[in-house]
Amino acid sequence: MTAKGLVNGLLKSSRAFVLGTALIAGSMTMLSTSQAQAEKILRIGNDGEPQSMDPHFISTVQTSRISDDMSLGLLTYGPDGQPVPGAAESWTVSEDGMTYTFKIRDHNWSDGTPVTAQDFIAGWERLLDPALGAEYASLLYIIEGAEEVNTGKDGAKLAAKAIDDHTLEVKLTAPAPYFLAQLTHQTAFAIPRHVVEKYGKDWVKPENIVVNGAYKLVEWVPNVHTKLVKNEEFYDAANVPIDEVIYYTYEDRTAMQNRFRAEELDVARDIASEQISWLRDNLADSLRIAPYAGIYYYAIRTDKEKFQDPNVRKALSLAINREAITDAVLKTGELPAYSFVPPGTGNYTEPAYVSWKDLSYGDKVAEAKKLMEAVGYTAENPLKFTLRYNTSENHKRIAIAVQNMWK
Repeated sequence: MTAKGLVNGLLKSSRAFVLGTALIAGSMTMLSTSQAQAEKILRIGNDGEPQSMDPHFISTVQTSRISDDMSLGLLTYGPDGQPVPGAAESWTVSEDGMTYTFKIRDHNWSDGTPVTAQDFIAGWERLLDPALGAEYASLLYIIEGAEEVNTGKDGAKLAAKAIDDHTLEVKLTAPAPYFLAQLTHQTAFAIPRHVVEKYGKDWVKPENIVVNGAYKLVEWVPNVHTKLVKNEEFYDAANVPIDEVIYYTYEDRTAMQNRFRAEELDVARDIASEQISWLRDNLADSLRIAPYAGIYYYAIRTDKEKFQDPNVRKALSLAINREAITDAVLKTGELPAYSFVPPGTGNYTEPAYVSWKDLSYGDKVAEAKKLMEAVGYTAENPLKFTLRYNTSENHKRIAIAVQNMWK
């Protein structure tokens, strides 16, 4: 159950794809490495238009890919996918696991201004400001006072303190083994206070933006491309081998694959799932399928009267043949989802599965029909509503399959 209502999980532990000579974790990629290496330019096909360059307004993978290239959190991810020091060069944890103290490395924003502990606190306070309406603000609720600040409680104060410019102390509401990994997320990034105060929400425009990551934004042409160049102020710039990264926007996966095959892209971050067999036969050396911790779901509008009965929502979930979608529609190794948390999630126990997980699909449909009939929906009086999906042929194929199952 989410704030909006029941979540009907379809797929989890889905696979990410890479086409090329190098694996890009969590993505699908096609590469033409010889040209990229010669010119030191990496051309990436991104399967969606960025929402914003402001980390506090990002909620899509397609956007976070770009943001992660430009911003360095207290921690970042190493080549093996494990958290490693980022803007924080070291940290200590109290014996009770409730207090973290970070030593901020000596490094600058892209305009040469030093990055300080207070810049991280400012970023968190901005994210939690109720007036901002940040979608992912709740991800910081593990920090003491964060929820109270975000919900506008009088006298609320975030338990994060700058001991000095390079020392940040953070107190949690409870021990959280996942906290360090959480600091790699854009919700925990610092903000350049001097720039945000000057330009407000316009601070992320190419002519204004200041960052502390490996690359900085120089051009964003909506629905065409986003261009980044190497940030010479980045603390480890000497070890950044690529001078320019261009993200080209493709809602159409097939078009993106065609651009890759024409050597106009070095990386394609997704594929048209109906072409997986052809890709395996013809581009096997380029295709990479890697684990991806995520879940595909539809959120139901429980503010609509027709969806307020939990039996209606349960019936819709029962009627989705997850196995058919994973095996016949996508065919790329996704697992049927019967819990909201994917199996194998770090620092998490065995997921809680729905009680009807092991029923045959025929029994699930029979139960779904009983539930619908009990609230008055029949073939003569069907439940009618609109199903919306994100733009792409992959999402469309899933939506068509689910529509037919619900009929």
